[in-house]
Amino acid sequence: MTLPRAPLSPPPAELSRSPAAQWVGRQAQRLGLQVSQFESWEPSPTPEHWLPENRPDLTLPPRWERGVLVEGKYQAHTHDRRIASYHPGYRAKWMAHEYLHGIVGFAWNPEGSDFFHALAAWQAEILPVAVWYFHDECGLRRCPEHQGGGPLFQTFCAACEAAAAQGPVAFTTADRTHWYEQGRQFVETQLAAVRASVVKGDFQTAPWKTLDLASDGMAYAQAQSRRLESEAFCRFMDWFPPPADSLEAFEARIFKVLDALEQDEPVIWDESPTDWRARDLCWRLLSLWSDCEGEVGEHILELAQRQARGFEHFEEVLAAYQQLFETWYLPEAERLFAVGYSLNLDGLGRSSERIRGGLESVCPRSLEAIDPKVVDAFVVQDILERFPLITRFERYVQQQGVGREVLDLLAHEARLARLGLGV
Repeated sequence: MTLPRAPLSPPPAELSRSPAAQWVGRQAQRLGLQVSQFESWEPSPTPEHWLPENRPDLTLPPRWERGVLVEGKYQAHTHDRRIASYHPGYRAKWMAHEYLHGIVGFAWNPEGSDFFHALAAWQAEILPVAVWYFHDECGLRRCPEHQGGGPLFQTFCAACEAAAAQGPVAFTTADRTHWYEQGRQFVETQLAAVRASVVKGDFQTAPWKTLDLASDGMAYAQAQSRRLESEAFCRFMDWFPPPADSLEAFEARIFKVLDALEQDEPVIWDESPTDWRARDLCWRLLSLWSDCEGEVGEHILELAQRQARGFEHFEEVLAAYQQLFETWYLPEAERLFAVGYSLNLDGLGRSSERIRGGLESVCPRSLEAIDPKVVDAFVVQDILERFPLITRFERYVQQQGVGREVLDLLAHEARLARLGLGV
C-alpha cells in the first residue's frame, strides 16, 4: 500500500470570486473538508429495501449522456456525507455552495419521522441557497452586460464565468448591506416557515422565484427516509454523531454560521474533529453491511468499526476486505471504495470504470484504439476543473505520444461532442 495522495483542491479562483466565497473557502480549509470529483465517484451500495417504491424519479442513479454525467438528484447527494461534490459541468458558484453544505451539516434523530427528515432537509438547503443568490453576488465580477444585475438563475453566461475568475470588484458598504440583508431575510423567512410547519403539522411552504425548498425537502425525505431510519445509519450516527439532533438545534446552528459569515469570523463548533475520509469510507462499509447476512455481514461490520477509528486504518481494512472478496460475492474494492478522491498513489478511490463509461458515451471509437492503461493514468492525474470530460481526456492523450491516426479520430469525436452530435 502506497501513501495517500494530497486531497483534491478546487481551483483557487472559485473561492476568491466574492467575499462570501472567500469566507467559505477559509472555513472549509480550517475544517479540513474534502472534495469529491463527481465523475470518478461511485454511489455507496444501496440496498433495494432502502429505495422508495413506485418512485423511479427518486431512485435514478447518475447516468452518462454524451460525455456528461447527469445526476440522479436525490440519490447522488446526501446531506450527511458532508463532502463537497465537484461536477466539472457545473458553474463555479457550486464550489462555495457545496462546501457550505459540509459546514452547515444536517439534523438527525433516531426517533425522527418522515416529516422530521423532510423539514431537516429543507433546513439544510436554506443557507447554501441564500449564499448562492444573495451573499455571493456582493462584489461578484460579471461581464459588462450583467454587472450589477444580480443572479442569472437558469441563464448561463460564459463571459460572466470568465470575469468572476478574475476576482471581486470593489463594492460599497451599501452594496454589502443590500445583498447580506436580503440573504438574511431569505434565511429567516424559510426558517420561520419550517417552524410554522412544525406547529401546523403540515408543510407551510415559502416559495421564492422558481424555488420551493419545502418541495425539495419532501422529495429528499421520500428518497432517503428508509436509509436514515436503518440500523446501519443508527450505528453510523453512534460513531459519528449528527451536528444537530433537533430542528431547533439545527436552526440555531444555521444562524450561527450566518452570523459568522456576516461578521467575517470563523465558525466555532462543539463537534469533535472529524476524519472525513474515515467517515466516508465507514459509511460505504455500513451500506454494504446492510445488504449482507450471516458470517460475511459480521466481517463487514467489524471492518466498518475499525475504519471508524481513523483513516490510518484504511490499509488494514482494505487488505482484510480483499481477503473477504476472494471468498464471498462482494463488490470489487475499486467500486466499493470509489469515493471520488484518491486514497493512495495507485489511484484507488477514483473510479476508472465510471470514467470509462463516460468516454464510451462520447468517443467510443477512439477508446477502442487507446490502451486501457492510458485511461487509468488519466483518472489518477485528473484535477478539478470546469471542462467537459472529453476536453480533459483529449488534452491528456495529446501528451502521451499516441499515434496521429488515433489523435485525429479523437479530435473528430471531440468536435462532434462540442456540436452536440456525439453518440
